[in-house]
Parts: sequence; structure tokens; C-alpha cells
Amino acid sequence: MAVLAYLGILCLIPLIARAFRKSPFVKCHLNQGLALFIGWIVWMIGSILIVYFLRVAALAVPVAIARLVVWIGLLILEIIGIINAVRRKMKPLPLIGKTKILK
Repeated sequence: MAVLAYLGILCLIPLIARAFRKSPFVKCHLNQGLALFIGWIVWMIGSILIVYFLRVAALAVPVAIARLVVWIGLLILEIIGIINAVRRKMKPLPLIGKTKILK
């Protein structure tokens, strides 16, 4: 269940199954997985809005680079989270590790 928390929309499975109530380990990883999932949603909506509204050609390259950097950052955080879950560690992720979505 802890690994599912980092796999995009699959993070809803441990949430619906309420696995986080029985295990503080799953709750820790589900909090981080939900934060990453929200990050991915914000990234996708931002990307769509940028592509739709960006009319200045001079900004296209810097915006594309920024989108790529954020994408790589989110991907790296997911990989670190999955590795921590597989190794049975409750180590917080950089930047989002202290985010508490579930209480």
C-alpha cells in the first residue's frame, strides 16, 4: 500500500481502503504520495494553461525549461519515495515531506 501511494492516481487505493488508519508507515507515505499527486495535477493544469495562453515567443523556451525542471523534480521525488517505501523507511521527502494532508 505504501508503494501505491506514489503511483499517481493509484494513491487513492490506500486512501479508499483506509489502510492508513492501521499503519503509521502507510499514513506517512500516503501523505507524501497525496502531496506529489496534487503537485502533478497542478503541473498538468499549469502546463495546459501555459500552452493555451502563452503568446510571447520569447518566453516559450524559458517556460519549457521550467516545466521540464518541475517535471524532473516531481519524478525524482516519486522515485525516492518508492525506494523509501520498499526499504520500509519513514524518511520524509525533501520539500514536501512535512506536508500533512491526513491527520
